Amino acid sequence: MDKITEGCYIIYGILLRCFCQFLGSVVICSIYQIWSLTILPIMLIFGIIIIKYYISASRDLTRMEGILKTPVLNLVTEVLPGTSIIRAYKYEKEYFNIYNSRVDELFKTLLFKCGTECWFGVSMDLVAFLFMTFLIVFAVFFENSFNPQSIGLLLTYSLQMQTAFYYFLDRVGSFSNNMINMERCLKFTKIESENYEERFDDIDVIINWPSKGEIEFQNYSVKYRPDTDMVLKNISFSVEGGQKIGIVGRTGSGKSTICLSLFRILEATEGKILIDGIDINHIGLHRLRSKLTIIPQDPSLVKGTLRYNIDPLNLNTDQQIQSAMEAIGFWYIAKKNPKKLDMIVRI
Repeated sequence: MDKITEGCYIIYGILLRCFCQFLGSVVICSIYQIWSLTILPIMLIFGIIIIKYYISASRDLTRMEGILKTPVLNLVTEVLPGTSIIRAYKYEKEYFNIYNSRVDELFKTLLFKCGTECWFGVSMDLVAFLFMTFLIVFAVFFENSFNPQSIGLLLTYSLQMQTAFYYFLDRVGSFSNNMINMERCLKFTKIESENYEERFDDIDVIINWPSKGEIEFQNYSVKYRPDTDMVLKNISFSVEGGQKIGIVGRTGSGKSTICLSLFRILEATEGKILIDGIDINHIGLHRLRSKLTIIPQDPSLVKGTLRYNIDPLNLNTDQQIQSAMEAIGFWYIAKKNPKKLDMIVRI
């Protein structure tokens, strides 16, 4: 049983428990005095109206919370690796202002969400108060129909009934809000897939491509999403084959974006990139990415074997992997391990 199914069963169990407690309290109260439940339909109607308005507002606020939380987390992940550069250029105040403005927008939504939850609680307390008032007035006017034991029993189970009713509606609202997370996940299924199609007419030309490693950006512009601003704006430069260059700039200036563009993780909005005179937009993604190599500044390992971490697509033999590790002086990690490349990487 996966965690999602297990979580759904837990939620269903909580809802079923609250409903059974509510139904049991209704049955017990109806046994002792059926007329004491005449206001129950009104309470149910008010509860349904309240939960309808609560879910409608809370769902949208939860969606806004998730949207506004992303820029805050993105800013933190961008700034942490570049703190030394930010301090060197004395941009701390600017980034603090950006961070505070984004946090303020997030907390505005959280404040409205908290207020909505308080409104829901107060409204349900008001419904419970009206029911208790009715029950007490009913018992006073028809005191001949009650004895002290039945009044105590009715008051006790009516409180339990209201509590169960409140928690049932509260869980329904929470379940609806949690579905926003699933909604956000389902949006990923609607993202347009990358185009792996080869769009170069003369396949023989690119069999040994690239041979020189000349890179040229021609009036290149790119954005992360269609509705966002340009990240790289009309840049043009060239790198000769075998030349070593360094790109220097503050956090967010577009250094990593250039690497993403070379691998066509980001597609060009304007302009093009040429490698050995061939537009990479015409090269299939599998061929393009198999010809390029990137070493991230923050390397990480995943759970699994050493072989899986080095060659996740299983394209090389053990001897090839061992030779590569020996060439970079990394083989000593697996040399003394009896499992060699099948050793488990602990993270």
